[in-house]
Order: sequence, then structure tokens, then C-alpha cells
Amino acid sequence: MSKKAPESENVKRSRRKLRRLLEEQDELMTEKAIEKIKEGINRWISRHGNERVKLKDKSIKLFDENKHPAKEKRPYVKHLMQELRHEIEEGRTLKGRVAKGSP
Repeated sequence: MSKKAPESENVKRSRRKLRRLLEEQDELMTEKAIEKIKEGINRWISRHGNERVKLKDKSIKLFDENKHPAKEKRPYVKHLMQELRHEIEEGRTLKGRVAKGSP
């Protein structure tokens, strides 16, 4: 069996520094600090509200009443769908190309 080499002084110093930084950050995370951040986020959202896309004005359909996929209108997506259908018809799938449990 191989043994691990002892850590160098640089690695030990870096570990201590990281540990100290993490402890300092933990001390800064208080309920008051979290509330302050939440207020800042809410102010930012309010300030940029005019840039948001109003989805109620858009007609977005993923499925029709019968739960079938909605027809795609964009040419690029239509092209991709046709390629996938063509691969399925030819029998080309990912089956056999992807091993179970592989990362």
C-alpha cells in the first residue's frame, strides 16, 4: 500500500488561512445580515421591475388541452425536432452508448 506524503508547509498554511476565512464568514452571517441582504434583493427587483418581461402578455403554450406537446413555431427548434425524429426512425438512440452509473 502506498502512504500519502506529508503535507508541505505551504499546504498547511493555506489550510489554516482558508479555515480562518471560513470562520470569519460564519461570524458575519447573522439574522440581521441576512435580513439586510433580503431587503437589498427586494429593492433591486423593484428597481428593475420595468425591465421584466410580462408573461401574462405572452402566449406560452407547452401542451394543448389533451396534454400533447404544443407545435413549435421557431425554425431552429423545428429543425432539431426533425433531426431527433429522423434518428429515432433510423434506430439511433443513446441506448448502449451510455453506461449505467457512469459519471
